[in-house]
Amino acid sequence: MPGDSFEALVMVEGAAKLALGTRFKKLPRAVFAKLSLPVLVVIALIVFVYVTVVFGVTIPWMEHSVPGVLHVAVLTVTAGLGLIMYLCCVYCEPGRVPADWRPDAEAGGLLLELKRKGGSRYCKKCSRHKPPRTHHCRVCNKCVLRMDHHCVWVNNCVGHRNYKSFFLFLLYVTCACVHALGILAAHAIHAVGEDSHRSQRARVARAKAAGAASAGAGGQGTGDEDGVVAWAMAEVACLTLTLPLTIALVLLFGWHCYLVINNKTTIEHYEGVRSKIVADGGADPVR
Repeated sequence: MPGDSFEALVMVEGAAKLALGTRFKKLPRAVFAKLSLPVLVVIALIVFVYVTVVFGVTIPWMEHSVPGVLHVAVLTVTAGLGLIMYLCCVYCEPGRVPADWRPDAEAGGLLLELKRKGGSRYCKKCSRHKPPRTHHCRVCNKCVLRMDHHCVWVNNCVGHRNYKSFFLFLLYVTCACVHALGILAAHAIHAVGEDSHRSQRARVARAKAAGAASAGAGGQGTGDEDGVVAWAMAEVACLTLTLPLTIALVLLFGWHCYLVINNKTTIEHYEGVRSKIVADGGADPVR
């Protein structure tokens, strides 16, 4: 209910003020304001894939062997860094135009981005001049320096100040997804080809790792079976999600590598494509 949510937020702000001081009183409001549904979905996917691959597949399958420890360590580092970079991208200011910025009249147009009809670029909505490579975001309702795009999955614009976090997030989470997909695929192939003795041993180990065993000797068998079924379903769901997710992330990361190499943003790339179409005599696709 809205009233209960507001009262809870006020209580959290009061607790933050007592614990951290007046300066951090509004920290909870700033944190919860960015937690939209897509952001929560991304965080939940990262946690789900990590927990399933590590605790449902790697540890029961490889136990405490050297390959198992290495797999867990590498996946923990990549997934952890990916999650940190994601939160930095969500909460970092993308690049606000300084309030006192004015175009340099002495630059003679060499360092200025001019309008098609001439003159420096001016944002009527923000009532201020726009520096080169700056665009107005209608979702955030502000001008963003070197704006790449507004991403609903981070509930923020990707611009000058948080593009590095966004690029590193794509790097780490792509590596983590490729790694997780490799472990899931290898385990699926192994599970299909293993003999009955090893299959029974793996099921028991997985049930122990899940901690699903019931208290008492009477419920031991039922607990083991429930644990095996739960982790098997989680593994199938994780493999089903990770395959298309990995393909999409690899393509997206490759696209942004291309943009970085060519020193472009997504907006600038499509503006160049549109200008080329118009210059060749075609109709303007954005009208």
